[in-house]
Amino acid sequence: DRESEQNITKALENFRKDRITFIIAHRFSTIKTCDKIFFLKQGEIICKGSEETLHQNCPEYRKLKTL
Repeated sequence: DRESEQNITKALENFRKDRITFIIAHRFSTIKTCDKIFFLKQGEIICKGSEETLHQNCPEYRKLKTL
C-alpha cells in the first residue's frame, strides 16, 4: 500500500546517506531520488544517468514511464 511504500522510501533515504546503495525497483517513485540509475533491458545496461538524463536520452525509459 501507499503508506508502506512511503515508510520504506523514507527509511531508504536515511540509510543511504554517505553510502553506496543498490536499489532494484519496478516503481518509478522508488528511483526518482537516486543519483544514478542504470536502466536494463534483457540483462544489459542500455542507459544510465539521473532520472532527468534518462528521460531526455533513453526512449525505452520514456516509453516505459508512459505505460
